[in-house]
Amino acid sequence: MPAPSLHEAQRLFWESVAIHPGQDAIAPAFVGLVRGRDISDRETRIRVYSDAYYLRLRDVLREDFPRVAALLGLSNSTRSSKPISKRFRRSIRRYVT
Repeated sequence: MPAPSLHEAQRLFWESVAIHPGQDAIAPAFVGLVRGRDISDRETRIRVYSDAYYLRLRDVLREDFPRVAALLGLSNSTRSSKPISKRFRRSIRRYVT
């Protein structure tokens, strides 16, 4: 099977990491492009990156818009033990997609 074009690889990457951040939505064709021992290992690698991308966006939104975060039920402290509200999670997903 020939290697995909750079454009196609980037599209698959974006689809796997950013279209549904914080969710398990890996493009099957992208899994084959990632190095790893087996399919589970490759999916784990993609999931780690996807989760980190989502969490970083969440933190940026919390830091840049603390009042909005507070209104949606998220503490301004990144060390808060308060769980993230479903409302804030939904808002993040809508914002970044």
